[in-house]
Amino acid sequence: MSFGEFRDVEGYGEDIRKSIVPLPFKEPSQTLFALLGSMTQEGRRLAAITDLQTGDMNSQAPVGTTIALLEQGIKVMSSIHKRLHKAQREEFKVISRVNKDFLPDYYPYRVEGDSKYVFKKDFDDRIDILPVSDPNIFSTAQRVLLAQTQLQAAAAAPQIHDMKEAYKRLYEALDVKNIDEMLLPEAGAKRKDPATENYAMMYGRPVKAYSAQDHDAHIAVHQSMMQDPTMMPQSPQVAQLIAGSIASHIQEHTAHKYRLMISAQSGTELPPAPEYDRANPGKDDDYEEIPIEMENQIAQMQAQAGMQMSQANQAAMQQQQQQQQMADPRVQIAMQDLAIKKQEADRKSMDTQQRAQDRQREMDMKEQNQAADAQIDIARLQLDKAKAESDIAVEQQQIESNEKRDALRARANKSLAREKTMSDVAKEQMKSTKEKK
Repeated sequence: MSFGEFRDVEGYGEDIRKSIVPLPFKEPSQTLFALLGSMTQEGRRLAAITDLQTGDMNSQAPVGTTIALLEQGIKVMSSIHKRLHKAQREEFKVISRVNKDFLPDYYPYRVEGDSKYVFKKDFDDRIDILPVSDPNIFSTAQRVLLAQTQLQAAAAAPQIHDMKEAYKRLYEALDVKNIDEMLLPEAGAKRKDPATENYAMMYGRPVKAYSAQDHDAHIAVHQSMMQDPTMMPQSPQVAQLIAGSIASHIQEHTAHKYRLMISAQSGTELPPAPEYDRANPGKDDDYEEIPIEMENQIAQMQAQAGMQMSQANQAAMQQQQQQQQMADPRVQIAMQDLAIKKQEADRKSMDTQQRAQDRQREMDMKEQNQAADAQIDIARLQLDKAKAESDIAVEQQQIESNEKRDALRARANKSLAREKTMSDVAKEQMKSTKEKK
C-alpha cells in the first residue's frame, strides 16, 4: 500500500483500528547480542588483531612505541600481504617460463616517442623476475611513518646523513609529484663575487666557496653585510636564517684559507680540496687520495707549520686584544687607576725600604759604636794589663834590688861581723900576749 492509496477493509462498523492486527515478531534477544559480541572478540583474539587508535595516541610518543603499536595492529594484513607477494612472485615465474617457451626471438612494443624490443633470451634461466614491492610494507601510512623515522634519525646526526635525500624519501612516501622542483638545486659550479653571493643567500639559494678565491675579501664583504642593520631583514626569523647561511659560507672560506696557509707554511703542494655538498657533506668521491708514505711526511711538516701558525696567531690575537682593551675608555680609566695605585704602592714600598734602610743604618752605626767601644775597652784592658805588667816588673825589680841590697847588707854585715870577730880575736890575742908578757 503506497502513500495516498485507499483500499476497502472489511469491518463490523466499529473502530477500524480494532479490525487491523499487526504482524507479531520478536526483537533480537540480549543473549544473541552478547553471543555476537563474544564471537567477534574471540575472532579478533584468535586472529591477533588489535585496533590502533591513532587519534588517541600521544603525538610526542617515541617512534619505537608507534611502530610497535602499528605492527601489532597489522599482523594479519602483513601476513596476507606477504602471501600475496609470494603468490605474485610465483606468477611472475610462470609468466617468465611461458615467455621463454612461446615468445618469438624478439617481440616489438612501442613506448611514447620510441620503439622497443623484448627478446626471448631475456627470460632464460639466468634471469630471475621478482616483484619490486617490499613484502614488509603494504600501506602508505607505514611508508610515511618509516620515512619520518629516517628523517628524525638524520636530523639527530646531520653530519653523517644526506638531509636532502632524507626529505626526498619522505616526499616519495607521501606520493608528492615533482619533488625536484620543490627542493633547492645543488650549489652551482660557477664562482661568484662576494656581493653576488650575498644576493643569492638573501634569496635563499646555495652558494659555494672555492680554493682560488680571495678568502679575506669574501669574508670581509660577508661580515660587513651581517653587521649592517640596513641590509638585514627586520624579521628576526628571516634575519637569523640569512645570518646562519652567511656564517656557514664564511666557515667554508675559512677552511679553504686555513688549508692554503698550511700548504704555504709547510712548503707542500696539496691536491685540490674535496668539494663537499652542504646537503651531503660525506661525499668526497672526486678527491684525489695521497699515498700513505707521502701523506705521513706531509702530516709531519703540517704539524710543525700548524704549531708555528697557531703560536703566531695567538700572539697576534693577544696583541689585538690588548690594543682593543687599551682603546676602551673604561679600560683606560682602569689602567690609570691601576697606575695610580701602583705609584702609591711603589711610594709605600720605597718608604718602607727607606725606613728599613734607616733602621739598618742605625743598627750598623750602633754596631759600629759598640765595636768602637769594645775596641776602646780592649785597648784600656790592654793598657791596664801593660801597666799592671809594668808595675809588676817594677815591683819585681824593686824586690830583686831590695833582695840584692839585703843580701849585700847581710854579706856586708857578715863580713863586718867576721872582721869584728877577727879583730876581737886579735885583740884578745894581743891582750893575752900582753898579759903573758
